[in-house]
Amino acid sequence: MTIPHWEFTLKDKNTNEEKGFKDLLNIHFIELPKYKEYAVKHRNKMIENYSWILFLNDPNDEYFKRDDIPEVFINAREQLFLLQADPDFIELYEQREKEIMDEKSKMEGKYDEGLIKGLIKGKKEGVIQGRKEGEKKIELKYLMKSLKKGEKLKEIKDDYKEIFTEEELEIINCFVGDKSYKIKDLALQLDLDEDIILEVCEKVNLDVQERKEKKQKSK
Repeated sequence: MTIPHWEFTLKDKNTNEEKGFKDLLNIHFIELPKYKEYAVKHRNKMIENYSWILFLNDPNDEYFKRDDIPEVFINAREQLFLLQADPDFIELYEQREKEIMDEKSKMEGKYDEGLIKGLIKGKKEGVIQGRKEGEKKIELKYLMKSLKKGEKLKEIKDDYKEIFTEEELEIINCFVGDKSYKIKDLALQLDLDEDIILEVCEKVNLDVQERKEKKQKSK
């Protein structure tokens, strides 16, 4: 198991060497929770190589209660006991803990709020899009029905200008009059699903056999 561990030291910018700075300042970045997992399966290696990390994760580990542990850990535990008995330190600790919890709660609240807003926005956009498609479908049916009866587009187009553009009206007119005009092409041009176009065509008794996309025969 490889545990992420980043170590930074001071170096001369020009020579890129640690000469004169070695061991002066070392900064380590580690992920303590992963070392907890590591300690469960590799306890001896943890004690041998990462005893300080073991201490940071659990200063009350049985290893640090032994009589033969390095003195530095004995002193560290004594300091912790002193801090536990210091009311000023406890107050600062609890205050800092509260700040962290409040910040975490605040961030989670922002995430939840953003998620809810995103869902509401998506739902509204979906409803609006669905409404537009529904309106287009209804108006397309009446328009195709009128054109199929032989009514001229120039005489009725004003009734449909709120739903369709001038270009779209001309396209629909061509579609009704041309049996080779594919449903797939009309769907793309009107930004509607092919099934909607097919359904409208069938409702106004418009021939659809030649207008359907022919499937290529497999060789």
